[in-house]
Amino acid sequence: SEHMVLTKSRAVPIWGKADANEAVTITLAGKTARTSAGGDGKWMVKLDLHDSGPGPFQLVVHGKNAITVPDVLIGTAWLASGQSNMEFPLKAAAGAEVEIAHSRNPRLREFKVEKVTRPQPADDCKGKWALAAPETSGDFTAVGYFFGKRLQETLKLPVGIINASWGGTFSEAW
Repeated sequence: SEHMVLTKSRAVPIWGKADANEAVTITLAGKTARTSAGGDGKWMVKLDLHDSGPGPFQLVVHGKNAITVPDVLIGTAWLASGQSNMEFPLKAAAGAEVEIAHSRNPRLREFKVEKVTRPQPADDCKGKWALAAPETSGDFTAVGYFFGKRLQETLKLPVGIINASWGGTFSEAW
């Protein structure tokens, strides 16, 4: 989705759904891949993005229709998962007011996974990417935000934090 951060790697998976056996072409950062959807309509390609710059880029998916996803960065993505300590928001952290006021950083982003319970693993999830900014950073996971900020300073790459935390849940569910 818009504002996503993909990993700078040789085999970055991009997937979706189309009509059964529909031809699909994917373009991102000057790379193109082609495939066909299976009988169930699912398709997946792997793009070699190891030598791509950070972007921003547009991800374009062409089949019977065209989908354009703007503002895609290539860097590193990390999963921030756990219970209350990981869910703890930046706005509740010590010094939050000053940190949030200075948090504008379009190369630091968080994808917040929508909380849903299921008895079986899912093929996909719902959520939304947000850019670090005074209007949004307060809702980022505090641990993820500070980790991502430090990682970005060290690696000099865009950083995406995938926030799949849920406070108050039983550890057995994880």
